[in-house]
Amino acid sequence: AGCIITAGCDLSAGRMIGFGGCIAGTLLQKMDYSAKFYPDMKPLNIWLALLIVMLICAAFGLVTGFFIAYLNVPPFISTMANMLVIFGLVTYSTKGVSFGGIDQSIPGKIIPKVGGFPTIILWAVAAVVIVWFIWNKTKFGKNLFAVGGSPEAARVSGVSVFKTLITIYALSGIFYAFGGFLEAGRIGSATNNLGFMYEMDAIA
Repeated sequence: AGCIITAGCDLSAGRMIGFGGCIAGTLLQKMDYSAKFYPDMKPLNIWLALLIVMLICAAFGLVTGFFIAYLNVPPFISTMANMLVIFGLVTYSTKGVSFGGIDQSIPGKIIPKVGGFPTIILWAVAAVVIVWFIWNKTKFGKNLFAVGGSPEAARVSGVSVFKTLITIYALSGIFYAFGGFLEAGRIGSATNNLGFMYEMDAIA
C-alpha cells in the first residue's frame, strides 16, 4: 500500500514473502530433523529468527528503494528485478523442492489455536492498526502522501523524497518478512513457490 501511495508498485512482494518463509523454515528446523541444507544448524529462538528474516528482507527492500529513489529506475523495473533475483536465490538454495521439519511447538507460539478461530487474522489486524497509525499520525506518513501527490512539490516543501522512498521499500520488506514468517509457521514448511502471485492479491 505504501509503495502504491508513492505512485509506485512492488512486484517482488510475493517472492519476498516466499524468501522470508524459506529463511524462517531453515532457521526453525527441529533438532532431530536432517536438514537438507544446514545439517548442523540448531533451531534459533523464534524471535531472533524473526529478527534475522526481517533484517534480510529489509536489506533487499532497501536496495530496491535505492535504485528507485537515487537512480530513478521505474518501480516496475526495479521491483521486477528484485523479484527475479530473489526467486533465483530461493530456487538455488532450496533446489526447487519443499522442505519441512519446522519445530512443531513453533506454530502454536505465533499462531495459537483457539477452538476453530483463525488467530493468524489477529496479526493482520495488528498490521493494519500499525500502518494506519504510521500513515495518519506520523511525519513520515504525511511525507509519503506528499511524495505520491507530486515528488517535485514535496521536494520544494522540504520533504526528502530519497529518504521517504528508501524507507517505504525497506518497511515493505519488513512486512513481507513477517508475512513469510507467519506463512512458514502456519504450514510447517517452505518451498521456492511460497508467495507466488501474492503481489496481485496485494495490489488488488
